[in-house]
Amino acid sequence: MEQGLEERMLRIKEYLVGIWLFREPLRTPRWCATFVYRGYYYDVSGKHSPLSAVKAVEQRVKDLEKAHAAQLRKMAAKKQRK
Repeated sequence: MEQGLEERMLRIKEYLVGIWLFREPLRTPRWCATFVYRGYYYDVSGKHSPLSAVKAVEQRVKDLEKAHAAQLRKMAAKKQRK
């Protein structure tokens, strides 16, 4: 079952800084979100709905967590070789 906006926002509340509607003259309004991961700020933009912006944040956080875990494994393997 598809989760709604509120449930998804609660899952990423520790990362989410804000979500808003970004408007530019002569362009379709788009949803944007800012989040923080390990002290670094990231943005997702150009989404057609607040739900798609939150989904993009969820996916980006997952990707960053995987990359961080891979880096930790690489460092641990390097230490074992020494």
